[in-house]
Amino acid sequence: MDLKTQEQRDDQLVSAIAVRQGIIDDHATNIDNFTQQLSHEDFQGLPDVWPADLLKYARIGPEKLAGAWVQGLITEQQYDTIRKMADRDRLRHFIKTEEAEKARNERLLASLQLKVPDDYDRWAAAVTRSTTTPVVAYTAAQKAAVLAALNDAAYDGMTTAQKVAALNAKTQRGRVPLTEVESSAPLELARIRHAAERAKLTDTPNDLQVVCLAAADWFSSTKHESIDFDLPHVRTALGILVALEMFTQARCDEIIALGENRQSLCEANEWPTISESLLASFEAS
Repeated sequence: MDLKTQEQRDDQLVSAIAVRQGIIDDHATNIDNFTQQLSHEDFQGLPDVWPADLLKYARIGPEKLAGAWVQGLITEQQYDTIRKMADRDRLRHFIKTEEAEKARNERLLASLQLKVPDDYDRWAAAVTRSTTTPVVAYTAAQKAAVLAALNDAAYDGMTTAQKVAALNAKTQRGRVPLTEVESSAPLELARIRHAAERAKLTDTPNDLQVVCLAAADWFSSTKHESIDFDLPHVRTALGILVALEMFTQARCDEIIALGENRQSLCEANEWPTISESLLASFEAS
């Protein structure tokens, strides 16, 4: 037996619609974010479909791919093409998944909206009550802080969806100070430097020594302050170092992740995750 009052049922429906709309907004933001990533220069000029000679490498992991390069089965250019096409495939898959979930939630929202009562005054009262306790609760100070942050010139010309993506973005890559790399992989760097020193003592260094010689230069704090792990030749070398067992894949992933700031602007300021509809209401007020 349903013991809820009509008012409680109306309030529950308002909340359900608001939550569902927020989910749809989040999927729209993710779609926009992934689509923007696809426009990156790394993915421009790639073949639309996998070339027949590279298709067998489409699903292998980075360690095996690096191994194929070391063994001379693929050229460095082919290595870069395979890596970029695999990244593009993942982004396309993410977009398809987000689109499917957005469509599913839109169908659920449509079903909820069919339950909205014809009595406008009653429904308007329920909506009015819900605005006093929004599903995503921002304080007045937090709202003001969000709007102040958006005054930054970096947000000029952005759509609401792009602003939301920027506020919620959890990964902003950058150069990594070598002091942090040293702290994260001291033993591995010591082995690399030892192999590099051995390479200097021989006229015919082996493949491992050649790679370590280059890596030792990149990881030299006397020559560089930081390193960009997104550079193709750095990623290639790291893959080879993993294949040659100078790094484990886990350790390699760990130092690459040093270039990521996993806190979004919202998290850093302890703001709730923001949706398009909420941000639009902020800007309209």
